Amino acid sequence: MNKWVVILALFFAILLLYLFLGDRQVTSGNAEESYPSFSPDGKNIVFVSNKSGSHDIWIMGRDGKNQIRLIEWDSEETYPAWSPDGKNIAFTSDKSGNMSIWILNLSNMEYRQLTSGSASWYPSFSYNGRLVAYSSFEPASRGSAIWIIDITKGQQIQLTQGRSLDRGPAFSSDGNRVAFHSGNDKDELWVINTDGSNLTQLMFSDSNVWGAAWSPDGKSIAFTSEVNGRSDIWVMELSSGKKRQVTSGGNDMRPSWSPDGRQIVFHRSGDIWIAGV
Repeated sequence: MNKWVVILALFFAILLLYLFLGDRQVTSGNAEESYPSFSPDGKNIVFVSNKSGSHDIWIMGRDGKNQIRLIEWDSEETYPAWSPDGKNIAFTSDKSGNMSIWILNLSNMEYRQLTSGSASWYPSFSYNGRLVAYSSFEPASRGSAIWIIDITKGQQIQLTQGRSLDRGPAFSSDGNRVAFHSGNDKDELWVINTDGSNLTQLMFSDSNVWGAAWSPDGKSIAFTSEVNGRSDIWVMELSSGKKRQVTSGGNDMRPSWSPDGRQIVFHRSGDIWIAGV
């Protein structure tokens, strides 16, 4: 076999290993960038950046190019989440004076406020795009609870009681369950059915774990763990409970899966990174 054919084959093999197994930095600079999420087609990433002076919602290609600021308000915006059809982005903003959930329609760039009253954060779309799960401050308990709202009818269901800080809800791929992290001094991962039944702790750990993200096939959950005394991304197989470490950057947070389940995007020390799973 021609040696140049062998060399090219090795080059592309190494390139594929780098793209799908190694960590790859997507953004760099002086701005603080966080909370990334792949678009449903895997071509783009929505994220938060303060490069304009306040925290705003931005979008870019998965290679970090063509960065566009989606929201140009003077308020603070964060926690963006794609709808399954890629037509909308839910996010949190204090534009109305209190942290609330908003939805941006990408086809006409119109937005609307989804929640009001108590402060609310961490929106997550259901698989069919009809429901949004979020965390809401509960004045009576001084904690936060997980709620679900129907974005067309406005009907709301409270899933947890909010006796502690229940945050970061994430719908399962079949839409039947919601994972979240909860705790006051130390966070753990929990899961609950969308009708409020079968509240179950997913794991028991001596360290903080948070930021649950379901894999597209519903078989695994990615999360951030401080088990090694630092923040790294881990993946747990739900059927066996087996856990494995994906990153080792030491300040890796808020994982989000690619649509094919082969990569995870996350933020590390103010920049966006992608790692193979």
